[in-house]
Amino acid sequence: MEQYNKGFIPIVSKDTFDKEIQMCRELNRKNSGRCNWGECNRCGVLPFLIKLHEGKLLETSSEINEFKEKIFK
Repeated sequence: MEQYNKGFIPIVSKDTFDKEIQMCRELNRKNSGRCNWGECNRCGVLPFLIKLHEGKLLETSSEINEFKEKIFK
């Protein structure tokens, strides 16, 4: 993904971002699309992680769904 704002300084490091994404992926597979917070298809953690790491705001449901499909495939 391209960085949304060239002057953006990541709030979440690449290492932390990767660990959080991996945790979401594992919980999604292990618990059939659920984690302790709720249902993965309704969750806002992944878009929030993108915002904190890349400075990009996923605004439309199609952008969010596309990213989630990429993560959970």
